[in-house]
Amino acid sequence: MTTFHALLLGVIQGLTEFLPISSKTHLLFAEQLMRVDPKWRVSFDVLLHLGTTLALVVFFFRRIIRIIGGLFSPLPETRKENWNLVLAIVIATIPIGITGLLVKEKIDTLFETTIFASVFLIITGVVLFLTRRTNGVKTRLNRTDALLIGLAQAIAILPGVSRSGVTIAVALFLGFARPEAFEFSFLLSIPAVLGAALLKLKGTGILHGTSPFTGIDITAGVVVSAAFGLLALYLVKRILLQRQFWYFSFYCWAVGALALVLSLVHPG
Repeated sequence: MTTFHALLLGVIQGLTEFLPISSKTHLLFAEQLMRVDPKWRVSFDVLLHLGTTLALVVFFFRRIIRIIGGLFSPLPETRKENWNLVLAIVIATIPIGITGLLVKEKIDTLFETTIFASVFLIITGVVLFLTRRTNGVKTRLNRTDALLIGLAQAIAILPGVSRSGVTIAVALFLGFARPEAFEFSFLLSIPAVLGAALLKLKGTGILHGTSPFTGIDITAGVVVSAAFGLLALYLVKRILLQRQFWYFSFYCWAVGALALVLSLVHPG
């Protein structure tokens, strides 16, 4: 893999991690086209995910500081509100933690072919399309809401299922206002994505210096994925607030159908 490939994969990861079109699927397609050694795909994907996690922290930095400060506010109502939000994030993170521990190896086998990713991307498109008439007003999560959104995040471990797409969609289906659906979906992704990346990083050769990636490759991929991740976050927020989130369904259907046809015509 060249530095140009690292830059290109960083752009793809940065944009597709937060747009509801499945970063896993796009990285899989791109890496197959670039003939990236399957042995090292996961390793480099982990690094790219660290870049987009950095984008999340930067984007929500002020909000995170307010949440932390609110936990120790002298105002009881403010403390309660922020502790409830933290509890909701913890509850919503449990399903993906359990899913990752129990079925990680089986899920990983689905990434060996683009067929499953294509089918699930088409299904993601259906879910996005169904959000077109949502018009919620809820602003506060209860534990049931958090668990349901967390289950949606756990399902997104499947190739082709967009994490941001299904978590925002479920929040909208539950009647949440669009700003709150956006915020909770992406705040929730920080511990999930960071935890998964760190766990996978331990199993790669990167920490032991045995990977084929140079320092330039790694830096380029991480920095570019972070930069384009920030851009994607602003785009998603704007599109969601303009009630155009469901437009992404057409993209998912088109790419999913094309990839499915190519997978069947040229298997492997």
